[in-house]
Amino acid sequence: MRNKRFYVAAACALTAAFLLGLSGAVALADRDAGEVAGGDRLVGMLVTREHLDLFDAEAYFKDHADELLNGGMIGENSAYQGRLYARLIEEFYTDADGREHTSKRYTFEGVCEGIALFYADMSDEAGSYMATYGDEGISDGASSLNVTDEGRDIKLEGVIYVLPSRAGVTRYFNPVYQASDGSVYVQAGSGMSTDGFMDEGGAYTHTVSAAQTATENGVTKTDSVSVGISVRTMFEPVRIRIAQFDEQNALLFAAEYAPGALPESIRPVPGAQYLIVETFKKDPEGEEIVSRALYTKESDSLEAFFARADGVCVAQSSALDWGE
Repeated sequence: MRNKRFYVAAACALTAAFLLGLSGAVALADRDAGEVAGGDRLVGMLVTREHLDLFDAEAYFKDHADELLNGGMIGENSAYQGRLYARLIEEFYTDADGREHTSKRYTFEGVCEGIALFYADMSDEAGSYMATYGDEGISDGASSLNVTDEGRDIKLEGVIYVLPSRAGVTRYFNPVYQASDGSVYVQAGSGMSTDGFMDEGGAYTHTVSAAQTATENGVTKTDSVSVGISVRTMFEPVRIRIAQFDEQNALLFAAEYAPGALPESIRPVPGAQYLIVETFKKDPEGEEIVSRALYTKESDSLEAFFARADGVCVAQSSALDWGE
């Protein structure tokens, strides 16, 4: 089984936002998320189901012992907000032509049900480049990178699809940073929730932008980043039907699959001009509804969603071999 992964540039927010009793679509915006001490810059987010408890209590108690022993309260101070560093993993593989390649990916170890979306500036023997990363929980991704003499403009949009029973779960949008030494880390961020969207398509969106200006050799450049992440309701997929049609719209062949069980590739039958993927879903009342997607000979793959155990709906793709 091959799951589609989306690789994009991203940014995240620090401002807290907590929503209750909302319906329909909700849009939130945080601005000037910016950078932290030492020139570290915001590069993305890690969405989690639980608050990241990274507060360094031992260091705080050591520095404020007298105040606390005399009845003082623990206050907010960014100097004691801990960091969880991502581990960079290098993987080696050989392509169909026998050429060896190296791929690199980051992982935040010890984070349960985290969905990461970020970019990082990297370099190798070929030079510097911007690598982008996204977990399979990000769907409908769209990104853009515009490079000019004034700097870079990076934009990202993505959707996390969830079952109605999970729509009201609090999710935390934790900012991801890249330090001047190239390391990537996450800090605890804000939580957002609703009391649950029961209709398909109900959503809330978290949007943030940030800019960083740097001067090198007398040249000033600005990196601007904007990202919008939506958490959107999807009814649970229960079966997938893929139908193939000729140019007269006559049905040539159809096959059904369990969600998440699509084949690695599909070769349409001779004469097929287009395919329609029907996803049958179950609404909260147990009624079956269907959504459809069209794929033509210009399509090199198709996709259909399945629900993971954590309630996140993920797109699985199959390659299309038209035999031409």
